[in-house]
Amino acid sequence: MTPPAGEGVPGYVDNERELSGSFRVSPAGDNNVWRTISFILGLIISGGVVFSILGKAFYVTRTEYTDKVLTDSVERANVQKTLESVNKSLTSMESAIKDLSSYAADLRGDGRRKVER
Repeated sequence: MTPPAGEGVPGYVDNERELSGSFRVSPAGDNNVWRTISFILGLIISGGVVFSILGKAFYVTRTEYTDKVLTDSVERANVQKTLESVNKSLTSMESAIKDLSSYAADLRGDGRRKVER
C-alpha cells in the first residue's frame, strides 16, 4: 500500500537518510572537532617522541665529556713530548752539520795549501 501523494502517513519514512539524520546524537561538525583535536595531539606526541630520540642521540653525559677531555689532554701531552724530542734532534743535527761544515772547510783549506806548494 503506497501513501497518497502529498499526504504524510505517521510511521512511514520516505527516505532512510532523513531517519538516520534526525536521530543523530551529535551534529556533523562535532565529529570534525574531535578529529582535529586528535590530529593535533598526535602531532604533538609524535614530535615529542622524535625530539626525545634525537635528544638521546646527541646528549653527552658528564663522564663521557670528562673522559674525552682527559684523552685529548693526554694526546696533546704526547704530541708535545714528540715535538720536544724532534726539536732536540734537530738541534743536535744542526750542531753536527755545523761541525761537519767547519771540518769540510778545514779539509778544503788543507787541500788548497797542498796544491799551492
